[in-house]
Amino acid sequence: LSRLKDIYGNKIHQIFKTITADNGKEFSDLETVVKEWGTEVYFAHPYSSWERGTNERQMVLYAALFLKVKKSKIYQ
Repeated sequence: LSRLKDIYGNKIHQIFKTITADNGKEFSDLETVVKEWGTEVYFAHPYSSWERGTNERQMVLYAALFLKVKKSKIYQ
């Protein structure tokens, strides 16, 4: 997260308006870390993937795009 802050600087709150995470221990301090950004943090309930439907769909699209780009670089 500090790397993102370094990259985007003062505009980070405009780019990352919300963050949605699961309840994993790796996200336990997330709210504290991004509080200064003005970014809202939402936590999905365990075993409730439908609460993150938009996130899940975006991840599928990004993965498809990333894999397509990666494959095209291999064949060039």
